Amino acid sequence: MSNDLKEEKLQPIVIDFTDLKSKRLDESWLRMFGSNVKYLLKAMFGDWMPDVKIKGSTADVNSFIDAMKDEKTYMKSFRTHGLDDPRTWRSRYELDRSVRKFEDKTGLTWPFK
Repeated sequence: MSNDLKEEKLQPIVIDFTDLKSKRLDESWLRMFGSNVKYLLKAMFGDWMPDVKIKGSTADVNSFIDAMKDEKTYMKSFRTHGLDDPRTWRSRYELDRSVRKFEDKTGLTWPFK
């Protein structure tokens, strides 16, 4: 390899809720936001974490983080216990509550329902 070749670095994922709220949300934006959330969830189940920057008000960021945590908990629960287990139902209830809080705080739609 030549010394002229520089190591390529992936661009960080940036989710800026202040910027997102000020723009017109359309299908392409929702697809992009959903893809970013899906990518982050995959990373949470793997042994790696991409470079992520989440910006916005404290309430927006915290509600996003809570929804992501509850999404992961629900996914782990149904993988471990199955969909009919009471523990899975409880984690689904917590996820629904977090998603409603996220949508109320940000005015944005959670990409998975």
